[in-house]
Amino acid sequence: MQLIKTLILCFVCLLPAVKAAEPITTTVPDNARYIKTPKLLEGCTKRVADIQGKPCNVIFLGDSITEGWSGRGKKVWEAHYAPLGALNFGISGDKTQNVLWRLDTMDISNLHPKVAVILIGTNNTTDTPENIAKGVKAVINRTMEKFQNIHIILVSIMPNKRANEKMMKANTLIREFEKTEDETITYLDLVPLMTPVGDNWLGLSKDHLHPDEGGYELWAKALDPILKEKLAKSHTKTDAEIAAQNARMAWFREAKFGMFIHWGIYSVPAGEWNGKKNYAEWFQLQTKMPNAEYEKFAKDFNPVKFDAQKWSEVAAKAGMKYMVITSRHHDGFSMYDTKQSDYNIVKATPYGKDPMVDLSKAARAAGLTFCFYYSIADWHHPEIPAAYDQGGFHGNPNPQADVKKYDQFMRDQVSELLTNYGPIGIIWFDGGGAFRIKDRAKVLEADKMVELIHSKQPATLINNRLGAGSDYGTPEQRIPGGKQREDFEVCMTLNNHWGFNKADNHWKEAKEVIQKLADICSKGGNFLLNVGPTSEGEFPPDAIRILSDVGKWMDLNGDSIYGTTASPLAYVPTWGVVTTKANHLYLHVLKWPSDGKLTLKSSQAFTEAYALSTHAKLAVNQQGEDITISLPTSAIDSNDSVIVLK
Repeated sequence: MQLIKTLILCFVCLLPAVKAAEPITTTVPDNARYIKTPKLLEGCTKRVADIQGKPCNVIFLGDSITEGWSGRGKKVWEAHYAPLGALNFGISGDKTQNVLWRLDTMDISNLHPKVAVILIGTNNTTDTPENIAKGVKAVINRTMEKFQNIHIILVSIMPNKRANEKMMKANTLIREFEKTEDETITYLDLVPLMTPVGDNWLGLSKDHLHPDEGGYELWAKALDPILKEKLAKSHTKTDAEIAAQNARMAWFREAKFGMFIHWGIYSVPAGEWNGKKNYAEWFQLQTKMPNAEYEKFAKDFNPVKFDAQKWSEVAAKAGMKYMVITSRHHDGFSMYDTKQSDYNIVKATPYGKDPMVDLSKAARAAGLTFCFYYSIADWHHPEIPAAYDQGGFHGNPNPQADVKKYDQFMRDQVSELLTNYGPIGIIWFDGGGAFRIKDRAKVLEADKMVELIHSKQPATLINNRLGAGSDYGTPEQRIPGGKQREDFEVCMTLNNHWGFNKADNHWKEAKEVIQKLADICSKGGNFLLNVGPTSEGEFPPDAIRILSDVGKWMDLNGDSIYGTTASPLAYVPTWGVVTTKANHLYLHVLKWPSDGKLTLKSSQAFTEAYALSTHAKLAVNQQGEDITISLPTSAIDSNDSVIVLK
């Protein structure tokens, strides 16, 4: 009970910080529930402790509806989920805020679930549907931060008599969260299964809120196929597979920083159409433009100012070590000389040349590992059924489309990419929300694609968006909240768009880029930063300027980035983040201490400290695990001052 009292006290003390950090709803976390009913929290703490050392493949997050698996749903739980080592992380009365607090406060470091089943929001009855959705999204994000490469099964809020209209509107909002680029969220709608019966719903108990035993059986029947599929994808690698992957990943783990390039005929309208200025690489879908009209952009695509050497130099001087460029995006237009379709840059544009030949050579000459992005979605190809594309959109849908022919088309194109352009570091697949079906990998014949890639170039990496053969994860436009157990790469735009948009001047300046890079590396990841070239073949001037400034910092501080691993510290310092390599700690000081003292705790013994960019020695004092470094009055570098401890 002393632990529970301590947790309660911490919670009460932390309430203002929680509210400030997560302005997700109009209601602050209800700490009174924990004070009045500590046994609820104690029970949840015990569930976490009981699973210590055992497999925890699935975690159920939520309120009393989730907690009910140990009551009315116990028989179903024992038959379906207990054998999986599932953890019930539900507490009666919890709101989204309380779940966030538990994820942040309770010791769940021993848990490594592969799937999280989330049903939350039922108790946020005083919030608007929009704020309920924000709260649910915050729980999803925090869960993904806490558990690397986890798949989320987001369960709809069940019908209830207290606030049914509001909750059903919230459901229409939260189901949109399924549309993620890295396809980590699956929405499970239970509402259609729970048909009205008199003044109640099928599967609900007499309180018109909680499932009865039959309700949990309905839930399990709908959940089990999805859960089975997600767990099957979470293959535990053998020692031989781990060794092979480590060999493939070596260059990637050393590189840490790469350039993403989204380039295609969507750069011709430059983001503007019929008075709207927020378009880019999704132009065709967002305007619902037929193929016959969209194809006209190819006739205006003539990148005569394209300079492969200049592009590669910009990336290399920025400190980037690899380059990933779109060979074909969702619009289906191939940016290389493919023999599989005439809809490509050589045959369909006045430019008439293959830029990937020169770029692959120039990139390697500049010391960059050359890689290809490849879309599994296609709004143009006649053999992809429209139902498999995002929102069912196709520029010229074919009722007789044969997805097997499309699968073969993709394999033939990837074979060209691996045959005609030298060593390829990564095939960076992307679905953009396409192929949202239960047997996705089977329909895509993903295993055949993986086999092809490894047969052509065994060292080529595969990201996690194909559905098979994944070497690493790809969180998009977000940085995980903590250290990760597996390899990952954050992909992010330099402004607000992936493709070129002439009106988008919302640039991330060098300081923000540098600090994001340090943060990502401190968690064990890579940073893939995007540039969208113009239809004439040039990088935007602001992108060149910003990357040049990043490069100046990297020239002096690159040792704190390249080849580093996640921070060994058990906490995140208030002044910044930490990376490590070869018994060195690299302290990225992002907030300069006003008292001139940089403090940290480490069991490792250190005898020397110095500024990485100037090599100026700094006084260091260590008493046990307490380390204090004396700093100059002002920051060494306004972007990120790196102090080395050795």
